[in-house]
Amino acid sequence: TLTILAYTLEADSIITNLEDDNILGVMHDPVFGKTRASMFFQFRLPRNNFSLGEDLSFDSIAMYFSYSGKYYGNIESFQQLRIYELSGHLPDQDSIYSTLRVPFYPDPIGIAQIRPAPTDSVPSDTLMLAPHFRVRLSDDFGKKIIAANGTDAFASVPNFLEYFKGLHVTVEDNITETGSLFNIRMFSIFTRLSLYYRADTLPQR
Repeated sequence: TLTILAYTLEADSIITNLEDDNILGVMHDPVFGKTRASMFFQFRLPRNNFSLGEDLSFDSIAMYFSYSGKYYGNIESFQQLRIYELSGHLPDQDSIYSTLRVPFYPDPIGIAQIRPAPTDSVPSDTLMLAPHFRVRLSDDFGKKIIAANGTDAFASVPNFLEYFKGLHVTVEDNITETGSLFNIRMFSIFTRLSLYYRADTLPQR
């Protein structure tokens, strides 16, 4: 007979910023235990000296996330998603590791209960769009972005990152069902921060 002696070692940190896909969600595996995946990310201005227009009137703001189609676990389980604004900077370096923790403000700017649907198309008028979901963000956060218009915050990317450092997206880990981990495609046209407002009486985004 042959006896096998096996044991588990905690893995070292891994690089997490080199892929288009990011993992989000929480699941409880009867063998491997509970796993939760969250995201930290930031935004860039499309150009220096950016402007939203004049005489702005805020309407709403939302964050959209595109699924990649990959998942692990039971996607029938609902999850409570929370979005926070970062209070600290993401490091400006080539490699960012999974052990990094970036500070964020304690009050969420967006909360949503979602049932992940990574393979379900989304109807829009007569079209069927790639799988994605939307989270409405707080009006106060949207008005903060509007307030940056015409100021030094929109003059350059470094100024903008000082004004708005980014977002932290996570899910509550007190899940009672199996749950799931699912991939978010960060560079998809359906992953975006959309600000809705009026400028000079014409609706713009």
